[in-house]
Amino acid sequence: MWAQAKSGPLPHPITAAGTAPVHDPVPGELYFWPTTDVLAVYYADLGQAVPDPGLIRLGAIDTGLDDLAHAGRRVTVRIDIEGVQ
Repeated sequence: MWAQAKSGPLPHPITAAGTAPVHDPVPGELYFWPTTDVLAVYYADLGQAVPDPGLIRLGAIDTGLDDLAHAGRRVTVRIDIEGVQ
């Protein structure tokens, strides 16, 4: 992903119904590709636009973004979602 994000497969598919696609992702935010069910955490902005169908924004990262950026190619990430039951 152009050395600006860490990505990996979602544990199960999610739906993007009714959401607007994002073509200019923002560092510190969490997205997924609806056609591949790949999750991505963006940590840098290199000015590249994401082609169609774009990304779906899921949320923002509160801590650890610098650590993630320097973690190398193989990293395990746990995402806790506040307010979701």
